[in-house]
Amino acid sequence: MIDYYFWPSPRLTGVSIGLEESGLPYRVVGTRPAQLPVIVDRGADRAPVTVFESGAILLHLAERSGRFLPGDAAAHMAWQCSVSACCPRRDRQARRSVVQQFALLDRSLAERRFLLSEEYTIADMAAFGWVVCHGALMPNGLVHLTRWQSEVARRPAVVRALALGHTPVALGH
Repeated sequence: MIDYYFWPSPRLTGVSIGLEESGLPYRVVGTRPAQLPVIVDRGADRAPVTVFESGAILLHLAERSGRFLPGDAAAHMAWQCSVSACCPRRDRQARRSVVQQFALLDRSLAERRFLLSEEYTIADMAAFGWVVCHGALMPNGLVHLTRWQSEVARRPAVVRALALGHTPVALGH
């Protein structure tokens, strides 16, 4: 059983999706006065493992479930960690960076169904959370990103994860 320390936040969307997609048993145990997100994986065959930070949690879930982890996923998670730092910032430079990242994602999705390949991975889970966080800034005309966002949003595990109460954050105008 995995304990998921949760607080409704767009930063946790990818982790919620990862938990749902993995099929591993978990329970939401509320918040913890520490850095979020945090999971405590209480596997029956080993001592409990505490994992924090979205990227590390998604990697852990992918390894445990044996799914969603192609060779390039770890490299994409490094990108995800670098761009996610602008989420709380509300200045013009942060907004410009977000728009540039949207364009980069759209170009990448022009060549494949999902971010890394034709298969859905933890990179898609993490990026979907980032897109949800910054959705108000997504420019019109990004047809590949819009297609991908729609496809990911329709996945049953994503619908369940979003029902936990994640809310987008506006970065101001």
